Amino acid sequence: MTYNEYQELTKTTDIRNQTATVNLRLMCSICGILEELEELEDKAWDLSETCIATDEDVLSECSDVLWYIASIGIETGITMEELRVRELPVNNKFTNPAKILKKTYRDFNGKMPDNYKQQLWDYLAFILQCIFPAYADVEQAMEYNIIKLQNRKANGTIRGEGSRR
Repeated sequence: MTYNEYQELTKTTDIRNQTATVNLRLMCSICGILEELEELEDKAWDLSETCIATDEDVLSECSDVLWYIASIGIETGITMEELRVRELPVNNKFTNPAKILKKTYRDFNGKMPDNYKQQLWDYLAFILQCIFPAYADVEQAMEYNIIKLQNRKANGTIRGEGSRR
């Protein structure tokens, strides 16, 4: 599966209200990726320190991070393939997406300026290119995620909390 095929497939598992504004979906996706990155960190820590988590737990969290990368890309107009090959900033300084979101709403009435999109894309590209490979194989995580979410959708458990539903 290619990065862009995965991104297209994520649309079939997006249960958010499609009548919601792009801004609302983007806000939910930015909050979502920040939450999933924290959960990934927790699972990776558990795996390395206490052996409570499993490799599958880490893979599951990685797959959730990928879903939000795909979603943010869709909402802001960039493909996952473009993120995969995007040249990272020379200084390796990245703006926290929460800060970008806050400034977008505070200063621009919710309309994200292009330079903010560029900063957001740098952040996502960094996760995809540098952080993610330390935890999981991207292609494996994409397939795992689609299967997991399609099963949840079929079982009526796509809404809710927890990895095991």
